[in-house]
Formats: sequence, structure tokens, C-alpha cells
Amino acid sequence: MQKRATFLTSGWDGTVRQWTLTPEGAIQRGIEVTRECEPAFPAKGGTFLGLAMSTDGRRAGAIVNRGPNGMGSRRNLLVWDFKADARKPALEFATSPGDIDFCAVTFIPDDTGVATADREGTIRVWDLPGLKERPVRSPQPHALLAKGMVWGLALSPDG
Repeated sequence: MQKRATFLTSGWDGTVRQWTLTPEGAIQRGIEVTRECEPAFPAKGGTFLGLAMSTDGRRAGAIVNRGPNGMGSRRNLLVWDFKADARKPALEFATSPGDIDFCAVTFIPDDTGVATADREGTIRVWDLPGLKERPVRSPQPHALLAKGMVWGLALSPDG
């Protein structure tokens, strides 16, 4: 018997949903919403730029652009803890215009932190649960790994 699969979606309505795919069914019959979070922004009031799930399925992370029609200049990092109150983000790193311009997020394979990428090509690692920036092995406190905006970010299972 196969395990149940879990995945996340984010939509224009500002809602992150956790879904479970049962082993016996096709998507139309075997899928169910197992958790629905409160909207991260009002409908048509923002966009999701990145979405990730921790390897243990306990947390979700998102980069949210808040503003009229999703065109605002505040890109925040949100983290939900599904073992606690899953409807509201457990953590939020809010930015100001001209501050960090997040574009992508992924979880560290051991689930002790998240990595983010920004418009300038900078990769940062943040400890969980407090979202304190973790130094990376680089001459700088964070790593400049690309020239320009980074849209996707992934880590290998061995870190």
C-alpha cells in the first residue's frame, strides 16, 4: 500500500491550502483539502512569489508580495506551523520598501531553517523557529550566487 501524498497550493485569493492525495484514488476522487490557512492577503491584494513545504510536512513557507493587484513593494516571508495553529502564519519577516526583496524560498533539508533568494541574487539562510539570519560559508554574511533576480531555489536532500 502506498503512502498518502501531501502537497500545497497557493492562489489568487491569498490562501495556502494543504492537500492529501489518497493512494486508492485518482485526483478527482482521492484528493481532499486537509488544511486551509487564512488568506495571507485580501483577494486581488497580493501575489505568491514562492511556496515551499518542509521535508517533514510540518511547515509551509511563502514569499508574498502585498499590494494593490499584487504589485506592491513589500515582499514578506511567511512560515506556517501545521502542528500549531495552521490557519495563521507562525512567523513573518516583513520587509520595507528598499529592504530585502524576496523572490524564492525553500526549506533546509533538516527542517531547521529556510533559504531565501532575492532580486539582487543574494541567498540567505534563516534559522527556525525565530527567523534569525544564519551565517553561510562565504566571505560575506550572505552569499551572492547569481547576477540579478533568482526565481527558483532548491536544495539537495543531503543539504
